[in-house]
Amino acid sequence: MLLVAFSLVFGSLAFAEGNGSTQGMEKISHPNEIQNFMNIIRKGTALWGHRKNPVLIQPQTITCVGTAMDTKDTAVKTAMTTYATSFNAAIDARNTCQKAALNQTTAQTQADANKVCLQAFKTSAQTANKALAQARKDAWTKYTADLKVCGQLQTATGTTPAQPNIQLQDGDTSTN
Repeated sequence: MLLVAFSLVFGSLAFAEGNGSTQGMEKISHPNEIQNFMNIIRKGTALWGHRKNPVLIQPQTITCVGTAMDTKDTAVKTAMTTYATSFNAAIDARNTCQKAALNQTTAQTQADANKVCLQAFKTSAQTANKALAQARKDAWTKYTADLKVCGQLQTATGTTPAQPNIQLQDGDTSTN
């Protein structure tokens, strides 16, 4: 009897949650997208919402937004170049180390030397990955701050409603 009551209570909650109308709503494809939606509801395991209205970038703000984009993209490209250089150096060091390991005289010493090579490579690769992630995060943090400044410039002219949070989609999921 307790099981029946339990299933009726939780079954009805799931049913009520699942019956929310998603008409006119868009399925939110990624957690980073939540900030672009309002009136969010959960239906099953998916989130649905109404996309926030886009902001028209006014002529007096275009240069500011363009500069913010250039700064972010330059920082991301620099981070990617640095990452590639670091990762290639790690591969080269592993290659040299593994070739040196071949000069060991027993199978066990070769295996031990190779293990040291692989551990050094793993550490270098992790360091490069962390540095890339931090550099991308820093670039996006600055970009977000720069867009807020641009939004204040846009709002200060009085030509648009208060909209200090300019958000632009550029296909990168590195936001925040």
